[in-house]
Amino acid sequence: MVSVLSFIKWMKDILKRGWLAIVFHVQDEGHFKAVAIIFCLSSDE
Repeated sequence: MVSVLSFIKWMKDILKRGWLAIVFHVQDEGHFKAVAIIFCLSSDE
């Protein structure tokens, strides 16, 4: 399970990168995990 603080830090990082649409689509753990995987795969940093 993802802790609330980790989730908030992750969302803030996404917001800095302009991923607003993805953040707003995160509604439960399943979606969070899926988005996190997509983010990791698409991030070249």
